[in-house]
Amino acid sequence: MGPDELRPSSIVLGRRNVKGPISRIAEVVLLLLPCAVMAQWGAGRGSGGRNAGTGRSGVPGDDPTIATISKEIAAQATQEQRKQFQAAAQSADAAIKLAEDWQASLAKTAESPDYAGRLAALQTTLDKAKQANHDFLQSFSQIQNSEFKDLVKKLNKAAREVAGKGQALKREADGAGNHPQKLSGEGAQLVQAVTNFRRQQQALGTKMGIEN
Repeated sequence: MGPDELRPSSIVLGRRNVKGPISRIAEVVLLLLPCAVMAQWGAGRGSGGRNAGTGRSGVPGDDPTIATISKEIAAQATQEQRKQFQAAAQSADAAIKLAEDWQASLAKTAESPDYAGRLAALQTTLDKAKQANHDFLQSFSQIQNSEFKDLVKKLNKAAREVAGKGQALKREADGAGNHPQKLSGEGAQLVQAVTNFRRQQQALGTKMGIEN
């Protein structure tokens, strides 16, 4: 076989298949790649720690892609944070359910026997959701605070809206008359606020690698 002839076990261009000796060469290259990187690093250090002609350090960590990946890994949630997030999410879901149930009860009458009890339970659940979310955010590392600052800002804004709507509902409920229509309107706004809060919460959790 002449030097210009290709063996059947070499390359099929149409399918980009690599076979025979070439596949073995590729495997060797992949195995030797880390060694090459370390050799390059050592060479860079031996020449003053800079790559010739580039002005960049020979340390692999200086690669912006590697640095980005390392930062993303460091920003992922810890096991303890996953537990804290689940507790915060469950509290928020419970608050949504109670807010919806409480609002639905107003369609019957604002003077039902369990009216005050429902409202007290709702306020307690809102407080628990607020505290659980606070504990979760307090556990953030410096890297996490930097990496997720925009999402945290949105979540904190949503939390303030929930607190404001909850207070508005309580003021309306404590007022004379307990008008069902006004209470229903405040209740609807609270449901929307808590739902948005839960949505922002999950957006942050997803970025941190926490499944819903």
